[in-house]
Amino acid sequence: MAYVPSSMRRYIEPFAGSACLFFSLRPHMAVLGDINEDLLHAYGVVRAHPYQVYRLVSEMPKTSRYYYKLRDSALSCDDGITRAARFIYLNRYCFNGVYRTNTAGKFNVPRGVKTGELPSPEAFYRCAMALRRAKLRAGDFEECLADVRPGDFVYLDPPYVSSCYRDRGEYGRNSFRQKDVGRLLACLDSIDAAGARFVLSYASCPEIRVARSRWFSSVIPVRRQVAGFGRHRRIVDEILIANMQLTSLLAPKVPGER
Repeated sequence: MAYVPSSMRRYIEPFAGSACLFFSLRPHMAVLGDINEDLLHAYGVVRAHPYQVYRLVSEMPKTSRYYYKLRDSALSCDDGITRAARFIYLNRYCFNGVYRTNTAGKFNVPRGVKTGELPSPEAFYRCAMALRRAKLRAGDFEECLADVRPGDFVYLDPPYVSSCYRDRGEYGRNSFRQKDVGRLLACLDSIDAAGARFVLSYASCPEIRVARSRWFSSVIPVRRQVAGFGRHRRIVDEILIANMQLTSLLAPKVPGER
């Protein structure tokens, strides 16, 4: 939040995921993209029918037996509201809210233990109101960024891939790979050339450090939340890269950075 420009023409997020920054900002005009078609479908249905989706998800039994039955059932696209409710239910009650698929593209995350409660119907409605200001684009990140214009602000938060990490299929198999990092960095040039501003957040790894010398950057320590046990949720460095000054009380300057 501290690094977002005070004014913008459009907010664009090509790796929407949870879209938590979008929902916090609630911009007047936005473009949200992601390669996960089920995710974008769920956003679209919630936008149009928030209470119906909430009602259907809330009526689903919160048991392990039902969870695995629903997870292993064949996905039908005939009923849009049911498809969206299935996606939300599985993501809400799975282990740590992780989205992961196997090599066949099938969601395979086990049920969580301390899953908490379903968001309120008011939360569904507030999300719907925010989403009504956004265009949704299911597809590759380059497609989402094809019409970036002067005055736009682009936030890029892709899956973190590196030769240092093991690919466990998070965010879906082949959603973002090492070979895509070059395309990602080329997009930064295109965004800048279009007269728009951007902020990229990424893990501190060799593949992304090469971009630091070309742009403004800052290093922020963050706590990893996906590990199964609290003792494994360690503090790691993330790098913010932008084509504008990164000034914030939340992130002290790192010696030697621009």
